[in-house]
Amino acid sequence: MLNRRALLGLLVAGLGLPAMPSGASAQTKWDLSTVWPPENFHVRNAVKFAAKVKEVTNGEVEITVRPGGALGLKGPETMAALGRGVVPIADYVPIQSVGEAPLMGIGSLPFLAQTYENLKTLDKIVRPQLDAAAAKFNHKILYVVPWQGHGIYSKDPVRSVEDLKRLKLRTADKNGTDLFRRLGANPVQLPWSEAVTLLASGALNSMTTSSATGVDSKVWEFTKHFTRIAWMIPTDHVGVNLDAWNKLKPEHRAAIEKVAKDLEPEFWDVAMQEDRTAQEQLVVHGMVIADPTPELQAEFRQASESMWIDFEKRVGPIAADVIKQYRQAAGK
Repeated sequence: MLNRRALLGLLVAGLGLPAMPSGASAQTKWDLSTVWPPENFHVRNAVKFAAKVKEVTNGEVEITVRPGGALGLKGPETMAALGRGVVPIADYVPIQSVGEAPLMGIGSLPFLAQTYENLKTLDKIVRPQLDAAAAKFNHKILYVVPWQGHGIYSKDPVRSVEDLKRLKLRTADKNGTDLFRRLGANPVQLPWSEAVTLLASGALNSMTTSSATGVDSKVWEFTKHFTRIAWMIPTDHVGVNLDAWNKLKPEHRAAIEKVAKDLEPEFWDVAMQEDRTAQEQLVVHGMVIADPTPELQAEFRQASESMWIDFEKRVGPIAADVIKQYRQAAGK
């Protein structure tokens, strides 16, 4: 009696169809999880990345971007879910993953990297350490893209520490929460999607986030002022689960790594352009944009002074070494 493999071979031969080589793999289809809405620049970047991956793998690796939290993950839980294989590939915010990998919080140390050039310098120094941290949580960082500098969205102008004390505001991570608590505000650490709901209800009267996220949130419906303090410029990572990654053909892995490396500089340019575009949109919708007063800027810096040292103590020698190298390279 013929076994199933032999019977299938005879059927294929009889139909004149090409037989699949023994051991050949079927097409790989991945859903890429992201919490950002479809029009967000990180999502647009991911869609372009997915298209290039399909091209360089001759359609054998197909990535479908699922925006808006469609796969059921919230931002702070994404990295851990990625490592467990809940999703094969995802966009996540590393500063929200310090519970798993404390070094990931370096991107939100206040006033450490206040310009994109500074951030590029920091990223070059810290990336090998972040790659190692990612590997411990069973995923690989494919590319890194910055956000825009975080400012304060509020109903009333923020010109002084006394103004800050009247704020009940959303923060994105532990460093932001610590900073605003030191300044006398009432910070609440929340995922972006939850913050928008609480702003709409009046439970919060302000939040700290980027210009692009302000547009995504239609923040002009809840607040009137945006203070460009730019106390941090966080990043997004796009990472892939290592079990899923290792199932790919070696040539596909190499091709995807090249795509990620080639596109990353372009994605950084998109982020910088998005800052300009988003601020223009905020003004169009009636937002008042202002830089902090010198007095407020000084208060922020004073509140930040010991946070770098605290971070080094909390994370350990790796953090201290990265910050030392960065300060020497950036002249800080």
